[in-house]
Amino acid sequence: MLAAVILAISLLAALENLRVPRPRIAAYYGELQSAELIHAARLYWSNPALGMDRALAALYEHNESLNLMLPPVSYALGSALHPGDSGYGYYRTEYNVSVVFHACWEWELVGTYSKRVAGVEVLFNNYSLYYRHEYSAPQWGTILLHPEIWDPAGVADVFCVGEGRWFVGVPAGAPYPLEDEFGITIYVGG
Repeated sequence: MLAAVILAISLLAALENLRVPRPRIAAYYGELQSAELIHAARLYWSNPALGMDRALAALYEHNESLNLMLPPVSYALGSALHPGDSGYGYYRTEYNVSVVFHACWEWELVGTYSKRVAGVEVLFNNYSLYYRHEYSAPQWGTILLHPEIWDPAGVADVFCVGEGRWFVGVPAGAPYPLEDEFGITIYVGG
């Protein structure tokens, strides 16, 4: 009996020496933060007059209200438009945390046709267009998205073939603006 009491006392002493768990939340930079940076880039390219610094300031304000633990970032912006019968364009935002937003498009003239617009016969160029967004981050690699496009002016003929491929008929002449589902303007032709 005495041995059982001694054993019980030594077990209690051993239990007292065990560490008590104290759970803590560790700061984590992951998928959510990378996705928010992609959203900020899309917001900027949908309205460049807003300014990337203002788009990020809004994101950081949101970050503070929700405690998203978004680290400070720096960025580089790039864009190009090479008009013509065959051409391409792109918008790109690269962050120093290996997150990249890249919207790009290529087109090629496949024919012409006439269309009556507001009672006037207008020459249209018909283009084959490929449009895509690429979102890259260390957490998920590269995601490819094919946003819908349309003509806010309602003049162009826009037909989806599938998987980012389109036929677009636009008035011949200068590069013609179309818009994607995120409000980003792309130009075709010229």
